Amino acid sequence: MKLLYTKNSKELTPFRIRCLYVRAIFATIGIASMLGFICSCSESKKKKKAEAAKNHIKKGLSAFRTGDFDTAMEEYRTACREQPKSAEAHNYLGMALRYKYHETGDDTFRQEEVDAFTRAVELKNDWWVAQINLATTLWEMGNRKRALKHYEKGLKLKPDHPDATAIKRRIATADSLGLEKKKEEKEN
Repeated sequence: MKLLYTKNSKELTPFRIRCLYVRAIFATIGIASMLGFICSCSESKKKKKAEAAKNHIKKGLSAFRTGDFDTAMEEYRTACREQPKSAEAHNYLGMALRYKYHETGDDTFRQEEVDAFTRAVELKNDWWVAQINLATTLWEMGNRKRALKHYEKGLKLKPDHPDATAIKRRIATADSLGLEKKKEEKEN
C-alpha cells in the first residue's frame, strides 16, 4: 500500500487515520456513558425530590388534622418547592390557607389560597377537586362569575359530587341574579 503522506511531515498516513478512527470511537463511547451517568443521576434526583415532597405532604396532612395550620402550610410549601408541578401539593396548600384564613380573617391568606388553588387547576385542569376548591373560594370572595366557571367544570368532571345539590343551587342563584341584573340594565 502506498503512503499518501510522509512520516516526517506529520501528515496523515493510513495508520494514523486508523488510530484517529479508533480514538474517535472510544471518545464517543466515553461521552455516551458519561451522558448516561448524568441522566441516571438526574433521574435519581427527581425521584428523591418526589419522595421528599410526598413526605412533606404526609407531615402536612398530619399537622392539618390536628389543627396546626402553620405547620401544615410550611410542609405543603416545602412540597411545592420540591415538586413545583404537583397539583396535589398546591391543592393541599390551598386548603391549609383556607383554614388559616377562617381562623385569622387575614386577607393575605385568602389571596394565597386563591393562588394555590389556581396553580393546582393550571397543573391538572381535569381534576374536579381543585376545580371545586377554587370555585368555593372564589364564591366566598364574591367573584361569582369566575366561581361559576369552575363549579360547572367541577360538576362536569364529577357529576355525583357529594355537594352537587348545593353547588347547583349556587349556580342557579347566580344565574337568577344575572338575569335580574340584565333586566335592571334594560330598564335604566
